[in-house]
Amino acid sequence: MGKIFSYAGEDKKYLISAVVILFASTIFGIIPYFFLNQILISLLERNFVWEMATRLVVYIGIALVLKAICYGWGLGLSHIGAFNTLYNMRVAFSKDMARQPMGHIMDEGTGRYKKTFVEDISTLESVLAHMIPEGIPYIFGTLVTIVAIFITDWRIGIIVLIMAPVSMSPMGYMMKVGMEKMPEFYRSRDVLNHTLVEYITGMEVIKIFNKTSKSYNKLEKDVNYSRDFTIEWCQVTWKAMSVLYSLLPCTVLIPLPASIYFYINGSMTLSDLTLVTMLCLSLGSPLLKLVNFMPSVPQLNYAIQKVEDVFKKDDVQNGDFNEILQECDIKFEDVTFAYKEKDVLNGVNIAIPQ
Repeated sequence: MGKIFSYAGEDKKYLISAVVILFASTIFGIIPYFFLNQILISLLERNFVWEMATRLVVYIGIALVLKAICYGWGLGLSHIGAFNTLYNMRVAFSKDMARQPMGHIMDEGTGRYKKTFVEDISTLESVLAHMIPEGIPYIFGTLVTIVAIFITDWRIGIIVLIMAPVSMSPMGYMMKVGMEKMPEFYRSRDVLNHTLVEYITGMEVIKIFNKTSKSYNKLEKDVNYSRDFTIEWCQVTWKAMSVLYSLLPCTVLIPLPASIYFYINGSMTLSDLTLVTMLCLSLGSPLLKLVNFMPSVPQLNYAIQKVEDVFKKDDVQNGDFNEILQECDIKFEDVTFAYKEKDVLNGVNIAIPQ
């Protein structure tokens, strides 16, 4: 997070404000359950009063409207902060690239620079504008909901506190596999993009020298490798993902039977039973959001580091010769020049008079 804030500069105020406002939106989304519970209890206990129910429905409507307003407001601020941050990154990296030696740029290839400068930086927009501003409030919103369950009945709170980490345990395996395979995934995409750009930009030369089949074979090889690696990566995590998405929405699976048991033996009121049930049901959505948010943090750090690795090279060496020349003869004495390890000029001596 520190890296992205260093590029955000003054625009980080938008990202911080978005987190705060989206957290308020999350709280406004929890409040209606308490009002709805009062209406439900009045129906079950046969003391329903229209005036009271109407007032509670109005409160629910106000809470939902405030939730929608805060959600739209927060996302608006997060997008402003995200796009300004991406702008700052592109400006900073363009200056870095202008200071790089041409040899580095030629070695990396135009395809990689294009992909990094345009596509890789653009992929950060979703993380900055959605994942982080929405993910952090969902963490606090989930904690607030669990605290509310604890206050209502500490026994159900303990059950939920145990269930949530167990339900999300497959995420740990998925993140471990993801971090191991992420470098090779990005490398395969870089190679494919570089090959594709070279293939398209060099099409005229390829056709002139009749090298179509040879060039296409390289492109086909890189396309197939990127496809096969991505499918293999997905296959490794499919089972864990299936378990994860099956368990997380079922946050009421154990708390509900436990709540019914406590109600039957008289240690829980009907009002508490309905309230903890609704709160447990409401946990499913934020937990699923957290599943999408958790991988975004290491992904963000890796993506920024990867972009920096391309642009943060040693600057081209510039001389600091400031003397005024008294004579302007040009001389080369014993000059040697090589392309990497292949010498092409050796012991060149040239004298050009003024």
